[in-house]
Amino acid sequence: KTVTVKNVFLLAYAREKDNDYHLILTNSERTIFFNAELSGLPGNNASSYQKLKTARLAFESFPGGVSCGKYTFLETPLKILSIKGSLFFDVDHPAGQVGPLGARPSSAWEIHPVTEIKFE
Repeated sequence: KTVTVKNVFLLAYAREKDNDYHLILTNSERTIFFNAELSGLPGNNASSYQKLKTARLAFESFPGGVSCGKYTFLETPLKILSIKGSLFFDVDHPAGQVGPLGARPSSAWEIHPVTEIKFE
């Protein structure tokens, strides 16, 4: 199912070894945390290539891409006007294990892949 979430904040992000970006989203009070993933790109002949590339470029041009490794934590979270993608139950990322300490989602549900992201 495709979902769109509006008016959330990007609190932290990391690029994983599989080239996915994990985005830790939060509400304005920083009491709810949710994971969204920008997928690594498939071959440029794939039907999803351009949509996924456009979403990655929108992300990388705003906070900036990072090398693989630790989460980059944003002291002032970035406002995301909308983020769209597939709702996905990720059994590889159990609840409470994705994200930096103190900002880990309490559910394995996530948006993956992100197909559109719009920053304020």
